[in-house]
Amino acid sequence: AADNFYVIDSGEFDVFVRNINDDKPVLHYVPGQSFGELALMYNCPRAATVTAVSDGLLWAVDRHAFRHIIVDATKKKREKYESWFATIPLLKDCNPFDIGQITDAVCPKAYKDGDVIITAGDHNYEQMSLFFIEEGTCTAQKIDGTVLTTLGPTDYFGEVSLLRTVPRTCNVVAKGDVKVGSVDSALFNRILVDVCGDAMTAHMKTYTM
Repeated sequence: AADNFYVIDSGEFDVFVRNINDDKPVLHYVPGQSFGELALMYNCPRAATVTAVSDGLLWAVDRHAFRHIIVDATKKKREKYESWFATIPLLKDCNPFDIGQITDAVCPKAYKDGDVIITAGDHNYEQMSLFFIEEGTCTAQKIDGTVLTTLGPTDYFGEVSLLRTVPRTCNVVAKGDVKVGSVDSALFNRILVDVCGDAMTAHMKTYTM
């Protein structure tokens, strides 16, 4: 039986599920993310194998502490993000299972005014993410600072490079305090491309570069 829930302090980890995705990683975890909660929440066998791809440090929370402290927090996170995702037009065709996976994997991040969230020219595809804006506004800008568009709650950005495997095409800068939820490239390719790929491709045609 599963005994611990894990929080990543440092290092990177790949997630494998037998007979899924041709035995390639289905998720990639980085510091600040966590794993192992499902088996403890539902008292079931581990559904995946998590493998370190670098030296790393994990914090382990035992079953007793998890059941009394973290289950409630995880439930609140799911309720929060599932409610929020229901307002995002891009995700309207996702089924509850897909939404659940996105909710479990989404990584909340906060930025201050002027922070650069995406940098034009970045080509580190494996570390790229798709971003959903929860609060605040961002501007997409050319390298010379010319504003291409302004984005707000329920908007998303970062899909162009993930869909086309090209370097980031513009800077995205926080305008005031901004909260986003980020989805890594592994989950993006495993779920969102199939469910939302056509909608994202059609939307990209409206962009001015």
